Amino acid sequence: MPILILGETGSGKSALARALHEDCIDRDAPFMTVNCAALPPARLAEEVADGSGAGAGSVPAAGHTTLFLDQVDALTTGAQATLLGLPALDARPAGPGGRAQSFGRIVAAGSHNLAARVRAGRFREDLYHRIAGMTVEVPALRDRTDLDLAIERVFRDEARRAVMPPPRIDPVVLHALRSHDWPGNFRELRYVARIAIAVADGEPITLAALPATLQPSAPTAPGARADRQRAAIESALESAQWNVRHAAQLLHISRATLHHRIRTFELRRPGKGWSTNTHPSAT
Repeated sequence: MPILILGETGSGKSALARALHEDCIDRDAPFMTVNCAALPPARLAEEVADGSGAGAGSVPAAGHTTLFLDQVDALTTGAQATLLGLPALDARPAGPGGRAQSFGRIVAAGSHNLAARVRAGRFREDLYHRIAGMTVEVPALRDRTDLDLAIERVFRDEARRAVMPPPRIDPVVLHALRSHDWPGNFRELRYVARIAIAVADGEPITLAALPATLQPSAPTAPGARADRQRAAIESALESAQWNVRHAAQLLHISRATLHHRIRTFELRRPGKGWSTNTHPSAT
């Protein structure tokens, strides 16, 4: 049965798609990801038909392969028609020689209500019914009933990535994390965890280790506010290895805004000669 996963950006849709694949009896089959927002119709057809999507490597699409259509709600009208016309989306068995005419399962994900888009004429109804045999809504991080467990798991995972022991989190910090709105969901939580673990450096995580967005609100002098903004930008750039697009996503601002603030604070990439004069489209 094709499954459609809906939820806010960063809420864990990709992780759920992968978990659905790994929970199947044929979990060793390829898991093929296609980013629908990044491909023109012709390239979309090529990737799906040839099984060359990210994560599939050079393995041809097999009868048990899971096809994950990420950001399916970003498909243009032309791309929707292209995708609908591909035999790979038909529920048919493998063809001669074992080459698949279809995928074992199709999982799609999006951030918008596709049923509402169908009613508004912005998404093809026939394609919607092809990918939405069952719809699963992933709650935003702020709405999860297991928020404490999610925080603990993310901090533990990020500490393991940094080759550090599980962090001890001050109760005041836990309260601040619980109270935050998490507009960036799990992506934002991982960014916060990475920064806090790095700043604490093996010591218990206190409020001082949290980014400015998690600090208790209080009247702040203009100079102190600018210092906190600069520190947050530097932390995001370092976490993203100075990839401006990724850093802007972490900060939940546009690339143009981030480039403007980089120039304002006269920030430079250490040892790389990267200057603030880099055009926004270049990074």
